[in-house]
Amino acid sequence: MTNKFTEGANRCSEDFRAMANSIERTAEMLHTRFAVEVVLATGGTLPLLGSDALNQKLKEYLTRAQERLLLREAEHGHQHTDYQSFLASLSSADRHDTENRMTERAWRAAKGPFLEALCLLADLYTRRSPSPAAPVPLRLFVPTGPIQVFEGDQQRFIWVRPNVLATLSGMNACPDIVITNEDKLSQETVIAIRECKCHRRLPSDEIRKECGKATDLIVSSYVIVSYYPVPDKKRRGARGLGLNIEELKLYAAERGAYVSGERNMTLDLARNLENADKEALFRTRMADDGAFAREKEERRR
Repeated sequence: MTNKFTEGANRCSEDFRAMANSIERTAEMLHTRFAVEVVLATGGTLPLLGSDALNQKLKEYLTRAQERLLLREAEHGHQHTDYQSFLASLSSADRHDTENRMTERAWRAAKGPFLEALCLLADLYTRRSPSPAAPVPLRLFVPTGPIQVFEGDQQRFIWVRPNVLATLSGMNACPDIVITNEDKLSQETVIAIRECKCHRRLPSDEIRKECGKATDLIVSSYVIVSYYPVPDKKRRGARGLGLNIEELKLYAAERGAYVSGERNMTLDLARNLENADKEALFRTRMADDGAFAREKEERRR
């Protein structure tokens, strides 16, 4: 199994480096507007620029993966004082496989939050900010908002993981990223949503579920940002429901340029998100569906 685990761990490490490169480069571009901070599990923060903050954040997920492994070992009657003592009890090959598996498990848990951070920076990049006397603190990896920005002369506010009371159902929703036209969250103010998905194979039911959320919150634009490629058939199906799907393209021809830092995936995603908002596909689909329903009703008479 050594080669399989090594390949998987190497791919995870490359994915992390590609995302970290893009996040750091975009934060540098935004540094006059935002002082970007990485929030750690302890509640402390590290400045993103000029530190190894993203490495420290990933290390948290690695530590949790190691702790869960020790718990499972203890449940099977194998007690170890710490992770290093567990590794010392293994053969060289098993030790190598275990460390690679820990890398994979850590990135499996971390890539969703990292994708969310990248999406937030993408949305900030395509919008301008008020002119503050000093850069505004921007905290990654925690709920945040409202962040004031402008689209042309239109005021907008960006939120990360807010609780929103849905319009039709009256139930709470917690989208990954919400854009509003006022500094409050309500059925009247929500205009765009991004949902980050890390399914290797995005289920059709997941797409339908997001359509229900878009309907409930009455948005103009709803974008599913997928970590992995999505088949054309499902992309067409999503568009039929009024949803845009954007991929990171980490598993496309651009991968090498992202990993090396030659290309910034945040900026590529930013342009696609901006175009999706201009298209306002969900609003158009809802209007078309309403017209179709009225036409059907007329035919019945």
